[in-house]
Amino acid sequence: MDGEPRTGAPVGLTALAVLAVAVLVVVRVSDHRPGSPPLADVAVPAERAPAVVPPLVDEPVRVGPEVLRGLAFEDVTARAGLARGPAGGPSLPDELDGGVAVLDLDDDADHDLVLTAAGPASGLYRNVGGRFRDVTAGSGLTGLATVSALAVGDLDADGHEDLFLGGPEGRFGRLLLGDGTGGFRDATRAAGIDDRPAVAGAQRRRIRGADMGDVDGDGDLDLLVTDWNSAAIVAASMAGRGPTGFETQCEFAAFIDRERVRGGLEATGDTRLLLNDGAAGFRDATREWGLEPLRTRLPMTPQLHDLDDDGRLDLVVAGDVCTSRVYRNVDGERFLDQTPSSSAGGAENGMGSWLGDLDGDARPDWLVSSIGYPTSDGDCPEVSLFAGCSGNRAFANEGDLTFADRTDDWGLRDGWWGWGISAADLGNDEREVVVAVNGRAAGPGPAAPDDAADVYYRAFVDDPSRVWVPDGGAYVDVAEQVGIDHTAVGFGLVVLDVDRDGRLDLLVANGGAAPTLYRNVSPRRHWLALRLEDPRSTGNAAGIGARVEVRLPDGRRVVRWVHRSGSYQSQRPPEVHVGLGAVGGPVDVLVTWPGTRLPQRVDDLAVDRLVTLTRR
Repeated sequence: MDGEPRTGAPVGLTALAVLAVAVLVVVRVSDHRPGSPPLADVAVPAERAPAVVPPLVDEPVRVGPEVLRGLAFEDVTARAGLARGPAGGPSLPDELDGGVAVLDLDDDADHDLVLTAAGPASGLYRNVGGRFRDVTAGSGLTGLATVSALAVGDLDADGHEDLFLGGPEGRFGRLLLGDGTGGFRDATRAAGIDDRPAVAGAQRRRIRGADMGDVDGDGDLDLLVTDWNSAAIVAASMAGRGPTGFETQCEFAAFIDRERVRGGLEATGDTRLLLNDGAAGFRDATREWGLEPLRTRLPMTPQLHDLDDDGRLDLVVAGDVCTSRVYRNVDGERFLDQTPSSSAGGAENGMGSWLGDLDGDARPDWLVSSIGYPTSDGDCPEVSLFAGCSGNRAFANEGDLTFADRTDDWGLRDGWWGWGISAADLGNDEREVVVAVNGRAAGPGPAAPDDAADVYYRAFVDDPSRVWVPDGGAYVDVAEQVGIDHTAVGFGLVVLDVDRDGRLDLLVANGGAAPTLYRNVSPRRHWLALRLEDPRSTGNAAGIGARVEVRLPDGRRVVRWVHRSGSYQSQRPPEVHVGLGAVGGPVDVLVTWPGTRLPQRVDDLAVDRLVTLTRR
C-alpha cells in the first residue's frame, strides 16, 4: 500500500488481493473494546503460532432400531450415471462452490438436474427412469464448471423454466431462458441483469446465493442475488478497526454496521434485488427496498418465504461473520430489517439456510449451517476472522418474525464445517429428518502440526455428513447407521424423489467433483406428493410461495410451503412431500395460493401418488 488508510475516511480497497485469501492467526488484545482507540490485528508468523489447538471432540452415538425405524440409503451414483470424471475436489480453501438445481426440462414430472462447479461432471442431465443422461451439448448451457450460484424459475412467463447462473470470474451472472425442450438462450443483456463490468482483485464479486419469488405481489418472479464480498470487512481490519479485542464475531459485525452508517466503509458488495417486469426485464431495486446494507456484509444463502403468514414473502439471509439477517416485507414495497427483535442473528459463520416446520406448529422454523468445532473445555481456537466454532443454529418460529434459539434443545449444533442443510420426512413416518453436508479443502502442501491455523482447518478435511433423526425431544446423528458415508467436501444438497417411488432420495453436490446420489431404501410407508398449477398466473404458474396444509383423518395437520431455495447453492423441486406413516388416506388438502388469503380446499385425496392440484 502507498499509505495507511485514514481513520474516519472510507477505506480504500485496491491492495487487498493478498490479504483477502490469506489466513491469519489473530491474537486478541483483551483490554481493547469497541469505542476505544483502534488497534491493529497482529498477524503471527506460523513459527510463532501456538503449537496446538484443542482437539475437536465428536463422539459417535449409536441408537436402536426403535429410533431408526428402518431408515436406510445406498450410494447409487455410478448406477445413476453421475460418476463422471476422475475423483477430485476443491484444491484451495477459498473454493466454496458446488451447486445443484432440480428442474423439469420436458414437462414429464421427472427430476432433471443442473450440476455446477462439479469439475468434469458439471452439466445438464435428463432423468430417464431414475438414470441420468448428459444432455449439455447443444443445450446452450456453457461454463457450468465455474458457476458459483444458481436459481430456477419461469422468469419470462412462457411456461418454461429459466436459469440464473451466478459468476464466474468477478461477473454478476447470466440469465438463460428455457424453451421447454432442454434448450436455453442467453438473455442476460436484454434482461438488464449483467449491466456492470467484471470486477477483479480483492473487490471481485463472489456470488454465493440466489432466490426467486414474487416480493412485490405483481404476479411474476423477482430475483435476489447475494455477493459474499469480504473487501469492506478486510479493509476495516487492515485500517486498525478490525476484530482485535472484540469478544465475538457478532460484536465485530455490529461494529462494522456502525462504521457503515457513519460512512466509514465503502460498500463493495454487489448483492441485488432485481424486480421483474413480467417478461424477464429487470430493474435494480436494492436501495429502495432497504437492502443496501447487505453490500457491506457477507451474505451467503437468501430465502424468500412468508414467515408471519401475512401473504407476503419475507426474507432471511444466512451470512458469514455474524451477518445473518431477518427482513419483514412491508406492504410489498420494502424490506424492514427485523434481525435484532427477531433474536435470530447469532450464527457466527452462516452458510446454508433451510426454512420449514420442525416442531409441528405450522410455522416455518429456520436452520442455519455454520462452523462447529466442539472442544472438551468449550474453548474456541481463534485462528481467523472467518473461522468460528459455535456451530449451526436452529431457530423456532414463535410468530410475528420472532424466533427462539432451540439449537441445543434440539441437538443440532455440531455439524463440522457446514454448507448445505435440509429437512424432510425421509422415512415417511411423520418425522422430519435433518441432513447437513460439510467439509473444507486443506490447501496445498503437507500438514504443519506446529501451525495452529493449519491444525484447525485440517480437522474439517474429511468431516462426515450428518443425518439427524428425532430421539425424544432432540435429534441424534445416525448418518453412519443409515448408510450415509459421505466425507467429501459437500456444498449443495437437495432432497428429491429420483425414481418416483415415494421415498425421498439425497443428492450431494461436491465441490469440483461428481455428486453423490443416495437412494432411499427405507421400508415403504404411505406418502403424498403435491405439485401446483395456477392457470390464472402467467408469471408464477408453479405457485412459488404457496402454503399447503394436509389434514389427516384423525384431525392432525401437516403444513408445507412451495419453494425452490434453501440448503446452499441448491434448488429443490417446486413440490411438497408429506410422509403419512400408517395413514392410508384419504386426506384433505388446503392450498393458499400466492396473493390470496382464502384457501382452496380439495377433499378425499387418495395417497401414495404424485398429485397436481390446479387452481380453480
